[in-house]
Amino acid sequence: MTRGRLTRRRALAVGGAGAVAAVVGAGAARSAPERAEADALGLLLALERAQEAFYLLAARALEGDLRRFAAIAADQDAQHAALLGRAARAGAAAAPLAASAAAITRDARRFAAAAVALEDAVVGAYTGQAANLGRDGLARAASIASVHARRAEWIRDLAGVAPARAATGTALAAPAALAALRQAGLLA
Repeated sequence: MTRGRLTRRRALAVGGAGAVAAVVGAGAARSAPERAEADALGLLLALERAQEAFYLLAARALEGDLRRFAAIAADQDAQHAALLGRAARAGAAAAPLAASAAAITRDARRFAAAAVALEDAVVGAYTGQAANLGRDGLARAASIASVHARRAEWIRDLAGVAPARAATGTALAAPAALAALRQAGLLA
């Protein structure tokens, strides 16, 4: 084979290398969105686990309608975590509850106020992460976010707080959602 001359073998080798490069390049192009989706689902999974822990504490400490709300919410959040856990990045841990969370769950008024803040922030987090999700992740997240939106209204009713004040919700980026929950005394 002469240098510069294109033989059938060389054409196949070059073409094959090009095809491999195209496949690898396509994989690299998808890796950033896949990472963004895994990170988004990991954040949402961490929030679900933190909610479950918070509501379990409340279900043990409260009575009446607030106890019922907390028990149902804890069960739903466990189911949400299982649903998200299949798609989220491995190792997503719960956002750690603040030491004050246990005290909050022993006081009906403080619990109701914290639960309103929690549900609002979680709905905002789901909305804020929507752009990072692919079709399946978005479908999964939307089905969960709708439950949180209904729970937000339920706890607002129990707390005697007006329902949603605005025609649209606020999308929260991960740092803003976590900051809102820290401000409510729920996360460390």
